[in-house]
Amino acid sequence: MAILVPVLTLLVAGFLGAGKPTVVNHLLAHAQGRRIAAVVNDFGAINIDAELIAGASDGVVSLSNGCICCTLEGDLLRTLATLLRRDPRPEFIVIETSGIADPADIVRNLMDPVIWREAPLETVLCVVDATNLRLHLRFALEVRELGKPMIVALNMVDAARRRGIAIDVAALERALSRPGGIAGPVVLGLLWLLLFTIIGGVVGAQLDGRLDLSAALGNDTGRGRS
Repeated sequence: MAILVPVLTLLVAGFLGAGKPTVVNHLLAHAQGRRIAAVVNDFGAINIDAELIAGASDGVVSLSNGCICCTLEGDLLRTLATLLRRDPRPEFIVIETSGIADPADIVRNLMDPVIWREAPLETVLCVVDATNLRLHLRFALEVRELGKPMIVALNMVDAARRRGIAIDVAALERALSRPGGIAGPVVLGLLWLLLFTIIGGVVGAQLDGRLDLSAALGNDTGRGRS
């Protein structure tokens, strides 16, 4: 009997307007040969390049690079179970939360013993709009209370700087740290996410320190933000 390798799961969270669909789109378009399955709220908002779409069946959109994308309709556990039964199985699962939903509900679902054994939650990526730090950081603090490994990625950095908004990464990390604990990293880029491997999980190598998410994703206009 073949031993199934766990499919690591990344939860993409963030307040409404943070830019989560752009993050998911970037991951799917730059999968580097890895089979990524994305569970999203609105497929239309992901804005996947039409040339990447190979076909659709039973609510699942297949991409020419081996990735798949489906919308979350109803029960998350049923959706994940369906993805895990696919042949070939995905190598990674990315789940996009709603901008107004409580991510704690999704985390509780992911703690189901069967799902946890086959698709454990590796990391929560919380996307923060740098032009509206106070509101978005309040949401990030709530996500931090879930007690899961969390990385905060700042979006719209160029737009924030043009408005004269100072971005102090070290101060943000201190604000997000637990009392007496170690702050999770705050990054200005997402290219490190492509180092998501079954050996090291989400590797926080930030590729020369700080990268601008807006520049990396070509999305400084705020288009497709949610």
